[in-house]
Amino acid sequence: MLGDKQDQVGWPKCGEIDIMEHVNNEPYVHGTIHWDYNGHQWYGNTSGNLDFSQYHVYSIEWDEKSIKWFVDGVQFNEADITINNTEEFHNSFFILLNLAIGGNWPGSPDASTTFPKQMFVDYIRVYQKGGSSGGGNGGGNGGGGNQPSDLNAAKNAAYNWLVAQQVPSGNALRGFVDSFEDHWADGSRIQIAYTYDQAIAAISFTLMKDYNRARQVLDMLKATQDPAGFWINSYWWNNGYGEEIRAHIGPCLWVALAVMNYEKLTGDMSYHDMAIKTIDWCLQFQKPNGGIGGGLTTWDSGNGSWTEEVWSSTEHNIDAYAALTYFSATTPSRQSTYSNAANKVKNFLDNVVWDNTKNRWYGD
Repeated sequence: MLGDKQDQVGWPKCGEIDIMEHVNNEPYVHGTIHWDYNGHQWYGNTSGNLDFSQYHVYSIEWDEKSIKWFVDGVQFNEADITINNTEEFHNSFFILLNLAIGGNWPGSPDASTTFPKQMFVDYIRVYQKGGSSGGGNGGGNGGGGNQPSDLNAAKNAAYNWLVAQQVPSGNALRGFVDSFEDHWADGSRIQIAYTYDQAIAAISFTLMKDYNRARQVLDMLKATQDPAGFWINSYWWNNGYGEEIRAHIGPCLWVALAVMNYEKLTGDMSYHDMAIKTIDWCLQFQKPNGGIGGGLTTWDSGNGSWTEEVWSSTEHNIDAYAALTYFSATTPSRQSTYSNAANKVKNFLDNVVWDNTKNRWYGD
């Protein structure tokens, strides 16, 4: 991050906050600040050793007294910005991401340097204390994790609610999350589990590092997956029967995205084949214009038989593009097929459902 006054005062007087810097093959990252106090000053530290084949959450907490650095929630550095003429860090900054080649640190490339180089970024989040995600003077969270206490409270409350909603033992779909807190008129619970909600629950448990509960949800998804590769939209969790007998593309793709998230954060590939199976099923509905259709329904036939949905939603095609992009890169046997399908979906999103006049997508 660089100070907004860079153009007026130059560097280092504008200030610099390095949320993370990774140099060549070093097994750790650097967290550093740079400022001006009778010349260039800097203060920093390094994290513990990391596995750079995996994604990590790099973050800072920045308030009027200090800046703290974290990797995956573990603090490794803290700078007091009330001393040593560090007034630069009481002004606004902007975020900068770059993959630097050469320079004084670590030096110019040589014959041992391999190209191309890539930097993968999953997300960037900025939080302001007492507010919501977005920018703001005083900075906040450069990269997610370690949100201010009010956000932590909301996160923990949502997590605890999900835990309370998890289907208890003695039921057919033990491990799923009940989609409703509501009750029927007689006071009994509405025992419905939507497939989409299970995918979101698996993602939420994974992000909270409750991998055991994430696996419980994913294991039950694996057990309920139809041999063709789909899930119906919802189930009665007490007996396992189908509730909404439609098999839509969106929920199936969200299960694949839940597997993607779990793989990225744990390295566990146990559910990879489940995701591939549902993506393969989804691709049978890809249309000549590149869009993937809605899936199957029993609601239109009049006799309970399956018929194909006639619509293609923008939302689930966005989901499809994300899933196809990730699984093409992680599944050699599908690399070409999924890459081609992703390009067709992107064409659909860019040229079929994009409204150039209103600068938005159509719904379907």
